Amino acid sequence: MKLGGTNLLVEYNTIDSVGYIGMDFTGDTITIKNNVISNYCMTKDDGGGLYTWNNDSINFSRKLIGNIVFNAIGAPEGTGGNQVAAEGIYIDDRSANVDIIGNSVYKCGNSGIYIHNANHLNIHGNNIYDNGIQLIMRHDNAARTYPITNSVVDSNVFVSRDINQLVASFETVDNEVSDFGTFDYNSYCRPFDDDLTIHASGLSKNETITFDGWRLNYQKDQHSTKSPIAVEQQKILEVTSSNFFNNSDFESNMNSWTSSSTYNNSRITLAIGEGDPGNSLKASFTSSSGKSGGYMFVVSNNFEMTKGKSYRLRFSAKSSISNTSIKIVPLKIGTTNEVANEKSFVLGTTYSDFETLIIPLMDEPLSTIEFEIPEFHGSVWFDNMEIVEVSVENTNPDDYIRFEYNASKNDKTISIPDNYVDAKGSPVSGNIILLPYSSIILFKKVVTSIGVQHKTTDSEIGLLPNPASNYVTVKSKDEILSVSIFDMSGQMIQSSKGLGNTEVTIPSLPKSGLYVVQVQTEGKTEYKKLIIRN
Repeated sequence: MKLGGTNLLVEYNTIDSVGYIGMDFTGDTITIKNNVISNYCMTKDDGGGLYTWNNDSINFSRKLIGNIVFNAIGAPEGTGGNQVAAEGIYIDDRSANVDIIGNSVYKCGNSGIYIHNANHLNIHGNNIYDNGIQLIMRHDNAARTYPITNSVVDSNVFVSRDINQLVASFETVDNEVSDFGTFDYNSYCRPFDDDLTIHASGLSKNETITFDGWRLNYQKDQHSTKSPIAVEQQKILEVTSSNFFNNSDFESNMNSWTSSSTYNNSRITLAIGEGDPGNSLKASFTSSSGKSGGYMFVVSNNFEMTKGKSYRLRFSAKSSISNTSIKIVPLKIGTTNEVANEKSFVLGTTYSDFETLIIPLMDEPLSTIEFEIPEFHGSVWFDNMEIVEVSVENTNPDDYIRFEYNASKNDKTISIPDNYVDAKGSPVSGNIILLPYSSIILFKKVVTSIGVQHKTTDSEIGLLPNPASNYVTVKSKDEILSVSIFDMSGQMIQSSKGLGNTEVTIPSLPKSGLYVVQVQTEGKTEYKKLIIRN
């Protein structure tokens, strides 16, 4: 449907199964309200359910209120691209003065709301769920003289259903992201990995950061919140292989690890005595390029990964600068072909343990793991590198996130059990009423997360002495249920169970070498590296 003119009211329409744009609107004083638009961009990409674009004129008073938009299918072959570019609400080049209020957008291939070289926008009270990225605000060279400014983004709920969906992306090639406008009282939720959720880039930085980093670095969303729950996407059942990394501890050398950089200014060195414990690999830049696109790549040896299998990656790392974000990218060695989806992590200035699952998208006998470090984040130290094949049990996001909408003119009653909360963490239960053309996103309250521990900071486990010779004492804040010692191939050497104390001494240690100590307490398992010299 193509709309144009002034003083228009467009409401209570249903648009379903169209090749390109659902509603394409231009003009002034237009209200598009309480429409249902679904299954569009089926034969051509780069469109939206609700879409506007402008040339040089300025339009005023355009309102998108209470619409329900979903299933932007996407057809990259219809545009000549290779990625889906189907959006929910799409405010395109040189547009201005649009109010986006109380809409519900879900299951759109690229984004829920896409602001592209547009300004003077009011984005308020929308529920945006399960899109490629929930909110994109991008200023690029397609209309460089039309920066994103004077926008208000408040009281929205942005929820990523899957671990590979960012919550928001803010990008500019000219002015800084800080100039986009005011942001507050929003909810940025990704329950299956609520760590690195927001991408931000400008002239000086290009980074994926935490919600707290977004608030601190860009002075936005001071009263906003992140996910009220945290749930793991997979639960590991069993380790089924030895370590695929040829060199995991760097106690003697850095063999099997290489580095490169976009501006030929990278360096890796063996950091004697700077490991966790022992030695480590230190990645640093020899000089500064002064460009936001400067990256270093630390690359492992190659090994085989198979589609349909799962692999657990573990490592310890720290940075010279706090809140450093790095990526791991599974690649075919010597190429930019991604074998699996990339993952991001936040490092501090002391060692933390990190863990993630890698699910290959293809069979690749020459796979490698590439650690990508932005230049402006300083030096990074790596230790305790491990990647093993594992068997897993998948978690269904629908068991923890509930999205309900009402695409009718009448109130709708839904029944909610008493263990659900809203995006702010407030309990919601009983029979609740959804008003016409509204929606709600709820979260099942869980006591603890399940499955893989992505990141462990401020470890509550201590090993004394370390290095050890004849004995080692394990200390914990909680009662210790078991202590097991593994060699670096993953073979269990010895184990003690049913200890029930917060301090346990293990005598008769194995022969000299590097080992991993697994300490299990109630509801938690931690791993610490132990050097034995006897």
